[in-house]
Amino acid sequence: MNMTGQLYINEKDAWLTWGAFLVADSLDNLLLPASPKAYTENNFRSQDGKQVFIVNTKKDARDVQVEFCILAASREEYLVAYKNFVDELSDGMVTFRIPSISMEFKLTVSSYLSLGHYGKFGKLSIRFNESYSVPVVFDALSTEETDLILTEEGKTIII
Repeated sequence: MNMTGQLYINEKDAWLTWGAFLVADSLDNLLLPASPKAYTENNFRSQDGKQVFIVNTKKDARDVQVEFCILAASREEYLVAYKNFVDELSDGMVTFRIPSISMEFKLTVSSYLSLGHYGKFGKLSIRFNESYSVPVVFDALSTEETDLILTEEGKTIII
């Protein structure tokens, strides 16, 4: 079995780096589109039904469950690959690139579920969050005389 070039995680080939590849319905889960954010509604007592404002629709964040298999020659080799794989995924934003479908996903880990080690391979199920926004990371100082406001464009305003 050779899964080289099938999945890149943070620009590292998952097969060559950790002996990892996607299994089960993981690709289908990644391809499932995000739901739209809830529409703004008015439900006036004086009118039948409700008004729904469908303007400037945006995607909502979504959780995606992805299952991986890690192959190794021995239990010890598996544990090293498993630890290194989890360390890579736990380091903040994770980028998946899947050449076969020409898509890239930017995700953060929500939770892990180990599915066990079976001889030469182990399974790991991970729930990711896809937020559809760029994470905001900044260091700022404020005092009693100043306040900070973060705009939608990611700019910091000191008042």
